[in-house]
Amino acid sequence: MNLNGDLNIVWRREWARDFETPWSIFEKLSVANVVDRDSLLRTFGNETIKNMKGNLIGDHRRELMYLASFDEELIIKVLGYNLFEHNRSTVSLLLGPLSNFREKAAIWFSKQLRWCSECVRNGIHSWFHQFTLVEKCPYHGLDLINACPNCMEEIPFLLSNRRLGSPFTCKCGFILADFSTSRWREWEKCQEITDPYLKQWLSRDWQEEHINKWIFIPQYGSIELLTGATLRSTLLLDIKNAFEENMSSTLQEIFYDNKSTFLTVDRYIRNKFLKNHSHCIKQFREMRKGDEYEFPKICPYAFAYVFWRKTLLVCEFFYNRNTRGDNIEEPRNLDSTFQVVTKLIKEELQYLYIEFERLQLFGNVQELKWVLNKVTSQFSIDFFNKWLEIAEEWASKETAPSWDLIQKMKQSSFYEFAFKINRSDSSIEYHQLRKEALNKVQFNCPNCTISKRRSINHMRSFTPMTAAMNIFDNPSDENKRLMQCINLYVSKLRF
Repeated sequence: MNLNGDLNIVWRREWARDFETPWSIFEKLSVANVVDRDSLLRTFGNETIKNMKGNLIGDHRRELMYLASFDEELIIKVLGYNLFEHNRSTVSLLLGPLSNFREKAAIWFSKQLRWCSECVRNGIHSWFHQFTLVEKCPYHGLDLINACPNCMEEIPFLLSNRRLGSPFTCKCGFILADFSTSRWREWEKCQEITDPYLKQWLSRDWQEEHINKWIFIPQYGSIELLTGATLRSTLLLDIKNAFEENMSSTLQEIFYDNKSTFLTVDRYIRNKFLKNHSHCIKQFREMRKGDEYEFPKICPYAFAYVFWRKTLLVCEFFYNRNTRGDNIEEPRNLDSTFQVVTKLIKEELQYLYIEFERLQLFGNVQELKWVLNKVTSQFSIDFFNKWLEIAEEWASKETAPSWDLIQKMKQSSFYEFAFKINRSDSSIEYHQLRKEALNKVQFNCPNCTISKRRSINHMRSFTPMTAAMNIFDNPSDENKRLMQCINLYVSKLRF
């Protein structure tokens, strides 16, 4: 490949496949012409790129969706087809059913490379792999890979050497695809889409369904959800008139209804799963213990419940600072800002609120609350299930998990769901993919005997506030040592 004179580039039109991204096109050019990605960018870049001095070219000039920094005429001449138009038509085809969403096109495609191990061995990376509503390779049915299996580093979806060394090879040396022996014969292989949901997505006449609208949270959606999810429930609604409720009263109703929904789920969990562990919860939340310095072993059921509640409500402390009431504070500016009790999912609930309001889908606040309460109740139960899964391990360590792990638990608790607005029969449908059953876990409770449960009632509460007051009244060495033990215990259970 001559970079200084006339172009002499090794390339065959047969190496480009339907729905292929520029990423694998450029990787194959790199293999065939023994050049790195910066050289390819300099060669195929527009005049702005060619006139740039040095090697510091920003990521925004390396993006592969719009190819804004590339020379369109030169790429058409070399590749034998219009890669720009190929990108536009493929992206447009995938996003056709999402025309009512306000998100920009780029939000539906991962910023990090996602690939199928079998496809990349054939030199192919598809736009289907980057499309965030696709979870498995539609050609091979394999889970998509989103980080190097060896070093676990993500690879940016750019024409960049940042995380890649040789073609199709991570910086750490892990080879995504090896063409050193087979050369390039695999590049001409055709692949057939086998995923029935993607086939339906690509073939359905979505214009016929334009009168209906799908509403879902983008990061928790999928093609399967919108083509094959199970209808869970339906509500008849009045969609003749748009939002006419007083905004102040609407926001207040949303907050109090969210609070009521949470408390209902809270009672359901305590009555169904924790009926025999109310003493354990009391001991853990009130930090009760005997005369010894060490705190008693934590019951896994109590651990799951207390931290489920703490994280869902985004409370600062796991222990009770107020022994009366439900520890749910009344927010400020309730009449002018969107507020919910379940603060962990406030962003998701507010997204739905804004979308339904923007599309003017409701005639009264009752219908909006039905939507928000559906999401709140389902998530809250599923999120508790995730806490049960890890409770035994972390309770035995007397340590709280990291916030990163909690965020992953949150994401996996949002089973894919969507609301379909049917204007033809004035109804709203709640669709959800099949979800896992709530775990029937069996833990060894340290307070399983009647005598141990009774002893909890005679224990004293040793929260940090209580200990601080004890030192204020009696600054003895014993009270100071006790305070140190309490602070250490609390610090291990903080995230």
